[in-house]
Amino acid sequence: MLERQWAAHDGQSSHGCPMSHAGPTSDTDTVRDAPPSPRSRRSAVMIGLLAIGAALRLWQYASDMSFWRDEIALAHNIVGRPLRRLLLEPLAFDQVAPQGFLLVQKLAVMVLGPSELALRLFPLLCGLAALVLFWRLAERILEGRAALVAVALFTFGIPFIRYAAEAKQYGVDIAATVALMLLAVGLIERQPTARQCVASGLAGIVIMSFSQAAVLVMAGLGTVLAAHWLAGRDRRMLCPVVITVPLWAAASLAALVVARRSMTPDTQAYMYWFWREGFLPLPPNPGPSLFWIWDRVRQVFGHSWMLRYPWPELYVVVMLVGFVALWGRRRGVVALMSVAPLAVTLLAASVHQYPFDRRLILFLVPGVLLGVAAGIDWLAGASACWHRGLGAAVVMVLLLPPAYAMVKTPPPYHVVKYKSVLEYLQAHRRPGDAVFVIHDAWAAATYYGPRYGLHQGEWVLGVCNRNDIRPYLHEIDRFRGTPRLWVLTSSGPQTRRPRDAVQRYLAAIGIRREGISVATPFNEPVSVTLYDLSDPTRLRSASAETFPVEAFIDSLRPFCRDVMPANAQNR
Repeated sequence: MLERQWAAHDGQSSHGCPMSHAGPTSDTDTVRDAPPSPRSRRSAVMIGLLAIGAALRLWQYASDMSFWRDEIALAHNIVGRPLRRLLLEPLAFDQVAPQGFLLVQKLAVMVLGPSELALRLFPLLCGLAALVLFWRLAERILEGRAALVAVALFTFGIPFIRYAAEAKQYGVDIAATVALMLLAVGLIERQPTARQCVASGLAGIVIMSFSQAAVLVMAGLGTVLAAHWLAGRDRRMLCPVVITVPLWAAASLAALVVARRSMTPDTQAYMYWFWREGFLPLPPNPGPSLFWIWDRVRQVFGHSWMLRYPWPELYVVVMLVGFVALWGRRRGVVALMSVAPLAVTLLAASVHQYPFDRRLILFLVPGVLLGVAAGIDWLAGASACWHRGLGAAVVMVLLLPPAYAMVKTPPPYHVVKYKSVLEYLQAHRRPGDAVFVIHDAWAAATYYGPRYGLHQGEWVLGVCNRNDIRPYLHEIDRFRGTPRLWVLTSSGPQTRRPRDAVQRYLAAIGIRREGISVATPFNEPVSVTLYDLSDPTRLRSASAETFPVEAFIDSLRPFCRDVMPANAQNR
């Protein structure tokens, strides 16, 4: 069984500091007069954290955020396809999702209707479950203060709140990872029976049907279970190694085959291009490769779509300290279980099989936070050797950046605000006004347009060109002489340069009358602007052929895709 005490029993703490053994001052002391124990105070704080975490996730769910582009694309698949096609054919619009997730989402739509709240309900339930499961995991892996710190970091973590109410599978990946880690800890803590090993194997198979990332988690945890048995030839571990691990391995192979078949070659090429920064640059070179690994792990803490901590480099170091501390205190088993999915995912990225990038690695963050919490606790304990109050100060200082991230970017989290922009367009648009939709705003026009009076045939979708910005300007020349032209833009980074060129060109040949631009902490602005292109003098000042434009940078070159038509829900 895993050791439940971090401090040694010889009067020394785990940092080598003398421990106090002061007893009661007299035999007449009573339990009634004793102050609350540290354990009871921690339990009260833990319950408070869980309640706050649940409230934050429910608040995010109830805030009626706009779907962003990928949510819209996946929603069109779920709503518009019959169940058989949804589960057995590759998804349209370059979407990929596990069959279990698609099944539950389809059932939610069939029962509750095709609303944002219906499509976000299952991710919400998974987000709430992940909160409770992580609490149980932290209590079993960490101890006292460290468990409290870990749950606090998970409770207020920006991505855990955001993805608990997003109609994609990333929040489900988080819950799946924590559940699998709990299963693995249970197999190590007790002497499991054959029935329990089979049950753990089957539970892993079920979890995998809801999370493609579970393949990487199972690979890491299965390797740790096998290595633990090989290292000590512990007979207790033979059952998981010969039953649970093979079941997980077989399910993983089947899941990989299904995942490959669920993508067309075109979608695979697009995915590889889109996530190209998440693969180790080839050919590998020790110096650049180590820097790439450092930068990828740093992204977990510092990227705007991840934890958003200031000084992310500091937390990489704290995490490493924590893993080393766990290794010393737990004979390496728990440390390996926490870090193994991270190592396997980095290995997969090194051989270009799975990108180590942004939301695709959210499932690794629970294990990362266990390392951070263990590191904070170790540093606090070591500091307390010098002065008792210094330990508490270290904890407070290291919790300030995560707290700052939450204060600077408070919930609810809106990725894009399509609804606000289209509501403005509906309120100010007049009969006969022309509407031009720049290519990266197709999702807003197709999904939310009809809801705000912008129907099929009432807007023109712009082109997408990978090689030249000038064709984007030629699209605008179609509207020369138009007194009222609304231009709708979105926030795709790959179309930033053509979008900026179009807006500069419109400012040169037309007059801006009104408009709205709405940014979020996660994305560039979405905007709709009214231009008057009827002034002959301004029209003569520039043309699509002569207007100066910048060349594309390869990293920002758009990958032009077929987009859904306005009646895509009927496909």
